[in-house]
Amino acid sequence: MQGVVLLNVYVIEEGLFFRTSMPIGDQQRLLLIPSGKSLAAGDCVFLRDAEGRLNWVADVLFVGDTEGPEAWSGAEDARARFAIFGWLARIHPGVLPQGRAKFHSNWVLLNRRTLATALPWWEDGVLVYHSTLRLVEGVLTAGEVEKGESIGCLVRHPSGHWCIPHGEARKRFLIKVRNVPLICRLCGSPIPSPEEATQDHIIPVSQGGPDTLSNVQLAHRICNEAKGNALPEQYPAFFTPPGDIQVEAKGRGRSRRRSRGIAAVQAVARPAAAPARVAEAAAIPVGNGKAPVGVVPAATAIAGAEGGGPGDRGDAAAAWLAEIQQCGWQELMARAGEQGWAARTAELRTLQQIRRGRIAAALAEGRPIAEATGPKGRFRLLEWDGQTVLVEEHGNRQTLHLVRMMDALTPEVYVWYLSRFGRAAPLTVAMALMALFN
Repeated sequence: MQGVVLLNVYVIEEGLFFRTSMPIGDQQRLLLIPSGKSLAAGDCVFLRDAEGRLNWVADVLFVGDTEGPEAWSGAEDARARFAIFGWLARIHPGVLPQGRAKFHSNWVLLNRRTLATALPWWEDGVLVYHSTLRLVEGVLTAGEVEKGESIGCLVRHPSGHWCIPHGEARKRFLIKVRNVPLICRLCGSPIPSPEEATQDHIIPVSQGGPDTLSNVQLAHRICNEAKGNALPEQYPAFFTPPGDIQVEAKGRGRSRRRSRGIAAVQAVARPAAAPARVAEAAAIPVGNGKAPVGVVPAATAIAGAEGGGPGDRGDAAAAWLAEIQQCGWQELMARAGEQGWAARTAELRTLQQIRRGRIAAALAEGRPIAEATGPKGRFRLLEWDGQTVLVEEHGNRQTLHLVRMMDALTPEVYVWYLSRFGRAAPLTVAMALMALFN
């Protein structure tokens, strides 16, 4: 079933396994086999914790004999059996269907009865791995494996295991194999096409969530960015209640409005994070949450900016966006629950790259505002030509963007966040900080 010849399936207590084995290579460990126990190449071994949860899985790659410690004392039989385990993969909670078996022994060989209760999916399921073979993605049916292979969502590793490759494979698997509808799981509205869908980690990897199929859902890019590093219980209030959004459809010179027909979900405004708490977490001063003197809010300074601005929309929309930019923490938190929030603030979540011909002028003439360096690179903010410019540096590579700053977010906090979590728009960072520090 696993793509290799399986002779036996064992469950070993993980503390015992890691205490008595030693690493001998990447994803490989050597274990002396206790007397009375037997392993053979091709066997599959699951490791459990004290509560019986299966946390690891590995293959037996090789079994042989070696000189045991008794050889130094001149004992006649000084041979010892050992096994080499490979493809040691982490199994996160919730990835595998829960079995009913309770194991009290440190070393159990599963028979026909215990196999069905310990691994209820074993007979009709296929264990699928992350492309690195370090994580278990989940269990698929034989039909899902066959279809996934036919469209390139699954590949066979030289070890014999099925893997989901990097990139867009998980998204294509959800859409084309499991027929997951193209609906954003964050805001509840439709996603126009598979190409516009993003893979959102339900529990962010930065918050301890696994990078596995079971922890991935489809979402708009804007909603995904707005969620940031928030946990599921932290972000629902930031999105427009499904069913309240109305989509404008144009045709034959007239427009009509239609509801998406999804049951409304009550969005409750949460108390805002105090700026002092953000400052404490960031170890930098937040001050009064206002932009520094001389920095012109982007909504009031993009009349001639590249790619257009509020002048391309109605005056009411431009005024609304300007209000959002000037909100403090408390007010921004309350406004985040307004109808159409994600769609109406899309422009504030967009970083506008500067044309190549204007980069030299921005770097030469820009007045430094703030900068920070961290794991994600060096980030600088410049005031240039009445606009705020973000400079992102990775080694010798530089990219420049025009950003629309927020009064609730000081430049120092903004670049600090980017240096640790990566490039994002100021509004996206503000929303993420609310979720992280509430």
